[in-house]
Amino acid sequence: MDKPWTEDDIDYLAQFSVSPEGDLIRDTADFLGRSEVSARNKLSRIRKNGQGEYLSKPWTSREIKILKSSYFIISNKELAYRLGRSADAVKIKASKLGISKKTNVAKWGRTIRHLAMEGCTRKEISKQIGIPYDSICGYIWLHKIECRNSPKELQQKRWREQEAVRYAYVRGEIK
Repeated sequence: MDKPWTEDDIDYLAQFSVSPEGDLIRDTADFLGRSEVSARNKLSRIRKNGQGEYLSKPWTSREIKILKSSYFIISNKELAYRLGRSADAVKIKASKLGISKKTNVAKWGRTIRHLAMEGCTRKEISKQIGIPYDSICGYIWLHKIECRNSPKELQQKRWREQEAVRYAYVRGEIK
């Protein structure tokens, strides 16, 4: 049977969790006469109850500058690796700074419509404006904009139509 946690044990553990000079959790567990698993679980419960804080390294102005300039260009995972942080830390800091990977395609609406009327494909529009291809496709579909298909899109469209006919034949709708 585990021994009950005293208030002093909990305070020590909570202090460890916010102190940058804190020992490794393994050392803290040894000091308290507990297993590492027990200390981790208790620390997790303390944090969930709002008593303990997470140990986090402060962001430098250089890191913030890199985050702001690179957030749209590379993945969170790659950015986290380069900054020596977790992907979640990158995502949270970007959110706090008001940075989002979501593209505001609506402000490019006129340009998208103009390029589509000129006969550009979705990929060409994406490259010219610098907005992700999926975002362009979604905007064009949502606003029912007529847009020229690329050869690959035409191939896929023909394949989908053929599959629909095959499926209807299998279900007995076509004889």
